[in-house]
Amino acid sequence: MQKEFQANKTKKEYVALVEGKFPDTDPAFGHLYNEPIECYKTNSTKIKSYNNARTSQTVFHKIREYRIDAGRISKQFTLLRCLPLEGRTHQIRIHLLQLGYPIVNDYLYNERDAMARSPMEPNVTRDAVKDIFKTYNFEPSQDNVSPIYEGGHRIHKTDIDSASWTKYLTETFGTNVPFCLECKLGGYAGQRLEADIDPMFMCLHSYKYEIESMGLKFEATLPKWASDDDFVIEMLNQREWRINTQFIKQYPSVEESPETRNDSAA
Repeated sequence: MQKEFQANKTKKEYVALVEGKFPDTDPAFGHLYNEPIECYKTNSTKIKSYNNARTSQTVFHKIREYRIDAGRISKQFTLLRCLPLEGRTHQIRIHLLQLGYPIVNDYLYNERDAMARSPMEPNVTRDAVKDIFKTYNFEPSQDNVSPIYEGGHRIHKTDIDSASWTKYLTETFGTNVPFCLECKLGGYAGQRLEADIDPMFMCLHSYKYEIESMGLKFEATLPKWASDDDFVIEMLNQREWRINTQFIKQYPSVEESPETRNDSAA
């Protein structure tokens, strides 16, 4: 199976929820976007470039539209089927951005979502790191010491192998350990605690894979943002509120828009 994927001999289908009103597409052929990819992001500050631009084609099929009223502004969104003909890194995300329809909750390529993250001010970041150290009785000067204990004494990373260290950490603190700097800074991970609907997920879903040579087909359950209209409207309203709130924090002279209200799926 791995060889088939590496040789790009699989048919892949994704669903994506994007910003804006995507043009109507031909039911049979969809909309083919053919644009080579020169680079992709590895994180918010780093970009990896190819030696030569790589051929990339994606076919988009429009499924339906959504509209919400964000204050005095009506915003539109579109649910799409996405069929990448190649398997380039971030191909769908990059192509949709180039077309002007970035994916909802894409904190890497959607500037509106990226804006909702808290600014990484040096003093704030330093205080957050110190707080993490303090919480787990971890002394920053002891870089080679892990923040776990056994029988009242500290265990050094060199005393146990990595597998045992990971297992011990999980058993001691659980799988959701608040070592996350994003949480401490109140970024998008921290906002998860304040939202009725989890804002963490990106609205791009791997839906169907087919490996013809092996006669195999895989189909995943559609997420709520691709199947439940009420969920979609509520999620989009919360997202607009979150983005607008962060915008007001960064630009306090701008008046906050009226409270968002639900509209209907088109």
